[in-house]
Amino acid sequence: MPLYDFTLGQLSGQTSFKRFHFEARDLDVAIREATAWAKHTRRHSGRPNDTSHWPLVILAGEGSADLRPGTMLFELKDVHPD
Repeated sequence: MPLYDFTLGQLSGQTSFKRFHFEARDLDVAIREATAWAKHTRRHSGRPNDTSHWPLVILAGEGSADLRPGTMLFELKDVHPD
């Protein structure tokens, strides 16, 4: 199965969160997991009043058979917690 890396950043500050080597059967599954992870991470980041954009990026992870690691596969411009 392909591996995916997730990055969630805070555009107005220096904060970014990373999750490496998520194994999923396809990109759709990786997007669902990354979005859930990003919402949870933002909700518990300790910055409840932050209204800046937090983009989420999914990259091909190490060990991806047909893609070069680090290739951007998906981007969401802003993630809001539920």
